Amino acid sequence: MYDGEFDGVIVGSGYNALTLAGYMTKQGLSILVLERRMGYGGATITEEVTRPGFYHNLHANFIWSYGPPRQDFELHRYGFKQVYGEVERCYLFDDGETLTTYTDDPLRTYQQFRQHLPRADLDTLEDVYHRYLTKVEEEFYAPPKPNSERGEGLPDADRAEYQRLCGMTGREVIEELYGSDRLKTFISMNACVRGMPDFAPGTGDFFLRYAASPKLGIIRGGTRQLAHALAAFFHAHGGLILNDADVARIQVENGRAVGVELHDGRSFRARTFVASGIDPPGTFLKLVGEDNLDEVIAKRCREWEIEEHAALFGLHAATDVAPDYTPKYPEDANRALAIFMGVNSLADLDEHWRQIEHGELPDRSGGDACCHTVIDPSYAPPGKHTLLFWQFVPASDKLKDGRTYDDVRDGYLEHMADRWRQYAPNLTPDVYLGKYAYTPSDIEQRIVNMVGGGCRQGAYTGGQWGWNRPFPEANNYRTPIENLYLCGSACHPGGSIHFGPGYNCANAIAEDLGVEKWWPPYRIQGKPMVSSRES
Repeated sequence: MYDGEFDGVIVGSGYNALTLAGYMTKQGLSILVLERRMGYGGATITEEVTRPGFYHNLHANFIWSYGPPRQDFELHRYGFKQVYGEVERCYLFDDGETLTTYTDDPLRTYQQFRQHLPRADLDTLEDVYHRYLTKVEEEFYAPPKPNSERGEGLPDADRAEYQRLCGMTGREVIEELYGSDRLKTFISMNACVRGMPDFAPGTGDFFLRYAASPKLGIIRGGTRQLAHALAAFFHAHGGLILNDADVARIQVENGRAVGVELHDGRSFRARTFVASGIDPPGTFLKLVGEDNLDEVIAKRCREWEIEEHAALFGLHAATDVAPDYTPKYPEDANRALAIFMGVNSLADLDEHWRQIEHGELPDRSGGDACCHTVIDPSYAPPGKHTLLFWQFVPASDKLKDGRTYDDVRDGYLEHMADRWRQYAPNLTPDVYLGKYAYTPSDIEQRIVNMVGGGCRQGAYTGGQWGWNRPFPEANNYRTPIENLYLCGSACHPGGSIHFGPGYNCANAIAEDLGVEKWWPPYRIQGKPMVSSRES
């Protein structure tokens, strides 16, 4: 006896799961999304955690301009609006220099970089973009390929070089391509705060990306508005989301996924597919069960690597003032969407890695920060401001000497506030109306498949990146269990709000069903980070 029968059942309601759900329901399939929490949207969490009227993106914050559902779903019709700043990123160095990117002006970025970087590095940034970067973007919105098959369509010499660079660590890539330690630090920090440590082998493509610049923005009113828009599109086309629906088991019969069973005893049949938006250990070991797995998959799930180096500690604050980085830094810093500070060199970054390896909180905080109200005043009451500072730290259970994040949260929160004041002296204690610490322990308790308190459903390592993400037997969104698919950030191309896993999974299911897709092929958007010529 089933409580309902659908063409497809999706476990979890993160933005990738809702992306898959939207594509499938408009395709004409009956789709059920099951979510254990009373809300939906996964990591798209916006809450008033400091004071009423101040909206804080606790987990996902920045959003890329890439992402097919933006156009395919016409999300603007469902309340979604992405907002940008004129100044995109501003990297603050302790001596007063900056590296600043401008959202729609790669020539202006080039001119700013030229004041601080050697011409050879700027030439290389342009060369990398024109030789390789449309290929990186194209491969983003497609199933991953082994390195030996990447770069199809490039000239032979470029393709060989592209494959060689992709097989490197990020540090090896930037050391080979660029001369300036500041540019290398800028690239490495941009990567590591997105979850990618620069010492992971086989992740070189992630570092090539920073010769391009998908426009970085935030969502008007908070990232929760993305979840609302995706859900509204899904509902408008006949889809159903059930909350308080904690999945206990994916039902497998004769090697085929046929439905799900909830902890409260309800069950739902899936005629065509079951898809999981949660991490591989949660999907296979807990929901499918080892009795239905071969030993290879079970072993890969047991050995799944969490984000031990790039878990996140967030300082969220409500203030009377926006950060003022002048007179030490140019006025452009005050208008930037994203501020990077606290890590001045690769040697500084290596010290962060060393301390994290030893279970220590970095004693000189460094990461990325955002004052949302500079770009979107709706995040706070008139004249007030909402702030965020992210620091990468040890995973939730990796602090040394048996300490927990409950033991250290208050002290480290104040340490981060003090560190920020070294760059924005006006952030004195009296301007804070409220502070809130969001620790790795908080993350994994709230989003249970973000084990360790990271933000990518598993570490970006050579063994869990590209062709190997999550592992070769499930890297094209299909799994060894017939009709069971994966669609979360544990799949290629990983986390961040770019919709890649959900979009790619929708393509895989449509191909397996043999249907004519209602959506168009992906359209390359490519934009160089720097350009010596007018666009």
